[in-house]
Amino acid sequence: MHVFNGSIRLGWGRGLAGWPPSFPAQPDKSRAALFPLIPPPLPSFPPLPAAEEEEEEEEEEEEEEKEEEKEEAREEEEEEEQEEEEEEGEEEEEEEEEEEEEEEEEEEEEGEEEDFLKKKKKKKKKKKKKKKKKKKKKKKGPSGGLASPPPPLPIRCLPRSFPCQVRRKRKKRKEQTKKKKKKKKKKKKKKKKKRKKKKKMKRKRKEKRREKKKKKKKKKKKKKQREKNFQKDSDICPVFLENSSSKPF
Repeated sequence: MHVFNGSIRLGWGRGLAGWPPSFPAQPDKSRAALFPLIPPPLPSFPPLPAAEEEEEEEEEEEEEEKEEEKEEAREEEEEEEQEEEEEEGEEEEEEEEEEEEEEEEEEEEEGEEEDFLKKKKKKKKKKKKKKKKKKKKKKKGPSGGLASPPPPLPIRCLPRSFPCQVRRKRKKRKEQTKKKKKKKKKKKKKKKKKRKKKKKMKRKRKEKRREKKKKKKKKKKKKKQREKNFQKDSDICPVFLENSSSKPF
């Protein structure tokens, strides 16, 4: 006994002789016309990756992100070290220049002092020679000769060891050194301001780059999540793929 197309038939089982030849191998067209909502068979999709594979991929991505962050931190540290070394080198050069200038000024002052002392010694020698000549003349001349001239009065404007010209030169030099020091201080301040500005700009650029990278990563994650959700929906309802002409990614 066989049930076919809602009608009951009497017959033999499969494999027995006398199988009715009128038995159709495929369903009737009328049956297909009665059920037009049943979709045609879709091509087989590749199987979704297992949960373990997804977890491994996520772990690999996290490791790559960590490595990138470490590399960025290393690069930042190297840049900061280079900047510090440059600043230290500039400061050392400025200090060396200042020391050299001070040494040159001291040498000039010492040279002036030495020249003045040499001149003074020469003057003393000349005075001694003059005194000796005068004494000889007095001895040669008649007794009761002219009295020796009185000693010269001390001049108040001159110091004991330096004349007025050297004093004036020193004053000028001191004023010039003061002006130079002021200019150097101004230059130092300007350089410091420039360095601070450069550091601020570098930090801002780094922050912008980090924000861009974070945004890109977020977009990638969202895209992957959409793709996963889309595949799940397509697995649950295969008609979803045919009807969805515009994909969400």
